[in-house]
Amino acid sequence: TFLKERRGTVGAENVLLLDCGDNLQGDMAADFSNRLVGNDSAAEHFYNKVARCLSMDAVVFGNHDFEAGLAVYEPIARRLQEDGTAVLGANVIDVRSGVCRYAPYKIFHRGGIRVAVIGATNPSTPRWITKDLWEGLGFAPILPAVQPIVDKIREDGAADLVVLMAHTGVGTPEASDMDENQALALAGRLKGVDVIVAGHDHK
Repeated sequence: TFLKERRGTVGAENVLLLDCGDNLQGDMAADFSNRLVGNDSAAEHFYNKVARCLSMDAVVFGNHDFEAGLAVYEPIARRLQEDGTAVLGANVIDVRSGVCRYAPYKIFHRGGIRVAVIGATNPSTPRWITKDLWEGLGFAPILPAVQPIVDKIREDGAADLVVLMAHTGVGTPEASDMDENQALALAGRLKGVDVIVAGHDHK
C-alpha cells in the first residue's frame, strides 16, 4: 500500500498519519458497527480496527461522527486512545468541567523534529444534529480555542513545527469563526501555525 511504501522509503519514524474525521457514516460497514457498539460498548467498531491496522497517529471527530451518538463515539474514542491513537479536540468542551473533552494537542517526535498537532472539529456541529447526540458537549469557534494553545506551545519552545488538523472545509479568507468552511480564513488569521490539514467539504 501507499502507506507501507512511504514508511518503508522514508522510515516510519518520519511519517505522521492524521485523520480529520467523518468515518462513522457513509457505508453499511459504518452503520452496522455503529449499531453494534451502540448496543454493546464492549464491542469493537470497525474504525478502531482500521486505525490500529494503519497505525493512525491522531484523529479528530467530524460532525458525522458525533451524529452517531455518545453511545457510539465515546467507546470508539476510548479504544483509539488505548491503542495509542490520539483523539484531539481543542474546541470540544465538556460543559460540566469546562475543559476540553479530548486532548487539545499532542507532540510527536518525527525525524528529530518535535511536531505539535492540534485538533479541532467543526463548530457548526450543533446546528446539524439533535442535542441528544452531543449532550454535555460544547463546540467553540476554532480560532479563539486554538490560538492560545499555539501561543503557549511557541512560548514554551515545545515544538519545532505546529500543525492544525481541523474538520472544516476550504471556504474563503473572509469566512467567520462559525462558518463550516474556514480553512483559508484560519490560514490567514492564526499566528504560529505552520501547516493546516483540513477536511469537511469534499474538496
